[in-house]
Amino acid sequence: AMFISASNERLELRDAHNFKELKLVRAPAHADTVITGQLGRLDGDHVWVDEHWFLAQPPAANEEWIKAFHAMKDYARGKGWVDGAGAIRVHIESEQDAH
Repeated sequence: AMFISASNERLELRDAHNFKELKLVRAPAHADTVITGQLGRLDGDHVWVDEHWFLAQPPAANEEWIKAFHAMKDYARGKGWVDGAGAIRVHIESEQDAH
C-alpha cells in the first residue's frame, strides 16, 4: 500500500507506486500538529491531504506516476473520499497497527 510515514517530525511518501491502498502510518509519539501543518485537516481517524502535497513528492517527477495518481484519485472521488477542494481522505493507522 502507498502510505505516508509520519515519524520523527517528518512526513515521507513510501511504496509510492502501489496505488491499491493509501494510508498514513503515524509513530506513537507523532504530534497531530505536524500532520495538520504539512498535510491538511484531521477528521477523526482520517486526514484530508491536499493533492499538492502528493504532487510535490519525488515520484511526481514521473509523468506515468502522475497519471496513475490521478486514476487513483478518480477512484477515490467515486467513493466520496475527495472533497470539493480536491483533498483526499486518508485513513490514519498507528505504527503498531500497521505491522
